[in-house]
Amino acid sequence: LVLTLTLLALALIVYLEKIFVQPRVLTSQLPSWLQLIIRYAVYIGVLALADGFFVYRYFKNLLKTPVWRHIRPYLKWTLIAPAFMLLEVFMDLLQPQFMSKIIDVGVKNGDTHYIVTRCIIMCLVALFGVVGGVGNMIFSTRASFGFAKDLRSDVYRKIQSFSFANIDNFKTGSLVTRTTNDITQIQNAFSSCIRML
Repeated sequence: LVLTLTLLALALIVYLEKIFVQPRVLTSQLPSWLQLIIRYAVYIGVLALADGFFVYRYFKNLLKTPVWRHIRPYLKWTLIAPAFMLLEVFMDLLQPQFMSKIIDVGVKNGDTHYIVTRCIIMCLVALFGVVGGVGNMIFSTRASFGFAKDLRSDVYRKIQSFSFANIDNFKTGSLVTRTTNDITQIQNAFSSCIRML
């Protein structure tokens, strides 16, 4: 199913590129760097739709689990973090295009003004990439720490509701490990998923 979705997404990319990017009516008045942004936006948009369908299809059962209750208050941060990562990746993908234009046009023709303007644009693009990376780290950390805080609080409340007979069955070290180290591992896994999504 994943392979089929990927192939359909690639076919849709080719089709949308023929409609939006290749006709000179749309792109003849636009600078080349804006044409690249349009092309990458089409690619990323179609692949994001395919990924979104895949995630919804296979992970919709997550919405029925008790863990969802702890993720829901931080859903806004959980969704904003990958958007910032997409910004960072998008800006990183633009850098080689600018560099090839500098060499193909600026160096070939000896046009220093063209080279300097493209370098300034590359610096701005790199700055936006840094903003995307920092934003991803901030929002993923906020979501994962909040998720872990709520989960740890619920585990602690559950342990406090145990009877003395239950507490005697569990060792104190085991309960402390559950509320600290195990939840920290879950927090790190959640944070990594958000950052790499």
